[in-house]
Amino acid sequence: DVGCGPGQDTFHLAAAGPTVTGFDLSPGMVDEARRRFPELDFAVADLRALPAPASGAGGGWAAIAAWYSLVHLAGSELPGAIAALAGALRPGGTLALAVHLGGSVRHLDEFMGARVSIDFTLHDHDEVLAAVRSAGLVDVEWYRRSPYRGHEVDTERLYVLARRPAA
Repeated sequence: DVGCGPGQDTFHLAAAGPTVTGFDLSPGMVDEARRRFPELDFAVADLRALPAPASGAGGGWAAIAAWYSLVHLAGSELPGAIAALAGALRPGGTLALAVHLGGSVRHLDEFMGARVSIDFTLHDHDEVLAAVRSAGLVDVEWYRRSPYRGHEVDTERLYVLARRPAA
């Protein structure tokens, strides 16, 4: 789970059965994830340079979830980041990603009741899919949805599943 933040998605993935590791670039987020979910593994890492799985079997990760973590990258950084994620997958491995759609950067000074200074990049649908395909991923499936009014920020979302070809 890359860009795991405070670990809630890592927890839900682990509850479904697989062994999961949460990675985040922010040591503070990793500390918070460890506090909330001490039974799970979390580590500080850049999604563009993931460490290999501890088991080392299979030559990479079986699956990588990048759930809204790409919002912290500029559109120009997407191809390289997605290529790095694809390269961290074992042959036959799956990448699942989610992004907010749009053509702007939204700056927030407050988030969930806390003072922050953070930018969120809304990505272009076609550019995301082009980056996935140019990373050599296949069997690309995608789904686009509107926000749940009154419960989510007012942006459309793009969900993508893609697979690294088997060797």
